[in-house]
Amino acid sequence: RGAPPPGGARHSAAVIALDWDSGCAFVRSNCAAQELRHWHVATAEQVAPARARGVAWASASCPLSSDTVSAADRDPGDARPTCATRADALLIVGDDRGGVSAYAFPADAPGAPRRRVSAHGEWVSAIAALGGGRAASMGARDGVVLLWTLDR
Repeated sequence: RGAPPPGGARHSAAVIALDWDSGCAFVRSNCAAQELRHWHVATAEQVAPARARGVAWASASCPLSSDTVSAADRDPGDARPTCATRADALLIVGDDRGGVSAYAFPADAPGAPRRRVSAHGEWVSAIAALGGGRAASMGARDGVVLLWTLDR
């Protein structure tokens, strides 16, 4: 059964992404206000990002995380990441201008090289790894689902 986190810790806007670690001890989340928060599962308390450093994440849907620094570290006015997924050795990130970018995983250093294509009319609402070197992206307003073959 769900309960609000103790002490009133919460995001300032709607939660848009959630990842869990492979040991099920931590969860990280992003919200529409571009916040990254880490939570300890057993206590439901928010923890400092340093406490979750080095954790092996089982999923990679948060567009803002320690694994996606390069995607988020762009010039002001650049497209903001909206969703992400890990596909083999690639990090695939959708953005708020309809772009889909591929980085070597992890993209944890500012300025990491990427390949970006304009894929959707605007906001990419979801990215999914399909296995076998394939991924799908969904546009929020254009209603288009694109299937991708991922070349390294």
